[in-house]
Amino acid sequence: MATSAPPAPSASWRSSKQFILAAVTLGAFVDAVAYGVIIPFLPQIVEQYGGQDRDIGVLLAFFSAGVLVISPIMGVVSDRIASRRLPMVGGLAFLALATVLFMVGRSLWLLVTARFLQGVSGGAVWTVGLSLLADTYGNTELGVAMSIFFGIYSLGQLAGPPIGGLLYARLGYYAPFVLCAILVVIDLVVFLLIVEPPRLPAGPNHTPGASGPEQAVELGQASRTATAVGSDAAAAQGEDTIILKPDQPASARRAPKSILQILSVPAVIINLLLVAAGGTATAVFEGTLSLKLRDQFGFDVEQTGYVFMAVVGPGIIFTPLAGHIYDRVGLPPVSAVSVALAACMAPVLGITMPNIAVFVVVLFAFTACLIFGITPTLPEISACVPNTAFARTYGLFNMAFSVGFLIGPILGSVVYDKAGWFWVCISMLCLTAVCVPLALVYKRPVYAKDE
Repeated sequence: MATSAPPAPSASWRSSKQFILAAVTLGAFVDAVAYGVIIPFLPQIVEQYGGQDRDIGVLLAFFSAGVLVISPIMGVVSDRIASRRLPMVGGLAFLALATVLFMVGRSLWLLVTARFLQGVSGGAVWTVGLSLLADTYGNTELGVAMSIFFGIYSLGQLAGPPIGGLLYARLGYYAPFVLCAILVVIDLVVFLLIVEPPRLPAGPNHTPGASGPEQAVELGQASRTATAVGSDAAAAQGEDTIILKPDQPASARRAPKSILQILSVPAVIINLLLVAAGGTATAVFEGTLSLKLRDQFGFDVEQTGYVFMAVVGPGIIFTPLAGHIYDRVGLPPVSAVSVALAACMAPVLGITMPNIAVFVVVLFAFTACLIFGITPTLPEISACVPNTAFARTYGLFNMAFSVGFLIGPILGSVVYDKAGWFWVCISMLCLTAVCVPLALVYKRPVYAKDE
């Protein structure tokens, strides 16, 4: 009689929600640190290689260009292949290459290329990582999971500039990038350990782990409710077909599948506009805050790195709270109130402050409101599409965010150069004010619950 082989060691922890969340958030943390370590000493590097202050915004913007280029590609690839892990590993390989270029580059254009490759890596981490979280978490947990992701990303943003400034000031140019290389290796090992859970059958926005999952159903001319039955039946009909109960109206149209169809959903468009406007307002600081601190307060690289904590610190403190509130009341009240408060604070931030302490307090408060306004879009956008379109939708999300981060540094640098810090803050007032009506008119596609 044949002897059965011993059972394989359990890999349940490698496919657990907690490990997947830890792996994805580690990727976000490494991406943010790699992005931020160079910011405090960018003015010195640009000047060393013959650039001017306005070139700081250009160099920062190329990161967003990389995200913009790779995000739709990663979205399509990740939705069509069996593994989301492989695109993530590929993105980290681009980050490793960018780190090497930063270490050996001796011209402005090599640094621009490295920044672009960092953007390619960031696009992979966000597009595929957020899709993997949406695959794994149910709709009653997704808001908190996404807020943890964004909070750890903010922790990386918080850590990057002061660590970069400190290492540059104490150990020299290479030290920040050696740290980045070590973090990339650790991140690669963690992602190679992931065992992806099986994806649910194709159909309207399945939400694993939730009790009575909600399903996004965009109805026809009338906003009528339908209830989907049997995931096996839905799969048999094709991934974009919704099967209705006999007693329900059969007016549901096919769920969005292609990128153009996804862009036809009004809720998706509003989410993308909120992200683009919020991203632009956030990115304005990237190219101007170091100049403001240098010109008004005479801060050096290390001191500038510490002040950047006021920009990214609220992300660590408030994103879990924003996610928790979002899970209970939804996007409109959280985002509308928050961005309205941010719009009120923007011109106050533009007033010349008597000392750095007051400036940092106002900066912290403005950023906290902005974080509260943007955070709900992370889980909300996945509620607008079927699970078979998660990666493409998050690819569009990243494109919108990267458009903001592409425009923001250039806009901030040009306005600061021509008109000064006050008008930089007025530009942020305009951007945040636009978000208020968008959040107020937001409405999800019509939903139906499994019975």
